[in-house]
Parts: sequence; C-alpha cells; structure tokens
Amino acid sequence: MKPRIIPQIISGAVLGFLLIPSVKSLYFSAGLRWVYVLIFAFVSAYFITPFCRRLALTLGVLDKPDWRKIHGNPTPLLGGIAVYLGFSASLIFNGIFLPGMDAILLGATLIFTMGLLDDIRPLHALLKFIVQILISLFVILWGGIHFTFFFGTPWAPLVNIPLTLLWL
Repeated sequence: MKPRIIPQIISGAVLGFLLIPSVKSLYFSAGLRWVYVLIFAFVSAYFITPFCRRLALTLGVLDKPDWRKIHGNPTPLLGGIAVYLGFSASLIFNGIFLPGMDAILLGATLIFTMGLLDDIRPLHALLKFIVQILISLFVILWGGIHFTFFFGTPWAPLVNIPLTLLWL
C-alpha cells in the first residue's frame, strides 16, 4: 500500500464517521455546532485534496519552478477545488443558511472561479486584486456582512466597512 493512501483512508473514515447522524447530533446538542462544521470542512478538504492533485497532474496544471520561486519541482495546482468543496459541503450538509449566507456563498464561488482561472492561465495581479475588492464590496453591501466593532457610533460604518473589506 502506498504511504499517501493511508492518510486518505483515515480521512475518509473520519468523514464517514462525521456523517453519522448521531455523531452530528452529539456535537450539536453539546453546543459545538461550529466545531463540528470546522472539523467537517477540514476533513472534507483533506480527503478531496489527493483527487485534485491527481487531476492537476493529469491535466498538466502545474506551478513550474522559475527564478522567483523556491520549489525545485513542478507543483500541482487546483488545491482550491478541495478547499471550496470542503467549505461549501460543510455549510450545505449542516444546514447553515444564516442571513447573508447567500452573498458569502456567491462571493466564495466568484473568488474560487477566479482562482481556478488563475491556476489554469495566470491572471495579472492587479486584475485579481480589483476583482477581490469588488467581490468583497458585494458581500458587504448586498449580504450585509460587516464587522461591528464600533456599534452604535455615528462613524462606525467608516471604520467597520474598511476593516471588513481588509478582512475579506
């Protein structure tokens, strides 16, 4: 058995264990819903990553070494697929549909799409930066997602929205 397959078997078993309804309800009833969601997202992404690696190798979507990079061998890209699927699955399978979640999911999908395009055919850094700012503003304004550090003060939006933009 290949050494790389053992962690995938273990993560698949843990994922299967997390999908058992009684395990999920145990976390939820103990007030650990968000811990469960975090573990579910992590294990899902960890389990999916080797598949994304193989896909990147098959399609030749690799980060090739050059004078600006520290790695000496081509590195498979497309790891964002695993992160996106793990994140999305954790929200959908656990029924997390809070206010503003549609904006967050749409924003995450747009960022994921841009990252996928960048993996396949590199995009200019300024273009990626501008698109990320626009998507973040969309999440803030349409989804109503923003920090509330200075809640109740007249200048709160002047501080909270830029902080949220920086965070996103």
